Amino acid sequence: MTAFVISINGQRIGTIGVGDNGSLGASVHWTGSEGEVGDVGVNYGGIDARTDEHVNWPWPPELKIGDVVSIQIIESEDVDAPRERKTPAQMAEEDRARIAAFEASRESRLA
Repeated sequence: MTAFVISINGQRIGTIGVGDNGSLGASVHWTGSEGEVGDVGVNYGGIDARTDEHVNWPWPPELKIGDVVSIQIIESEDVDAPRERKTPAQMAEEDRARIAAFEASRESRLA
């Protein structure tokens, strides 16, 4: 299967893969707001199309300015076990809860 080896500053963080039927992704992100400390991180996960589950691996360490993130694409049958698998229904419920919490937080800041 196609798999990704995720490394930070030359240290292997994980090898991820979902088999021969699905999708796999990895990205680096930065989020910031004026007057607040920004957040930088790396996300990786996938969808196992055989089971229609979203698959996630353990969170990587926090990133900081100057860190080097690398993603190597390999062929391998050996990947790290995911930390969780979630169905679309579970993902939708988590999204609803996250949106409700965000809206409550936003309303309290505007009050």
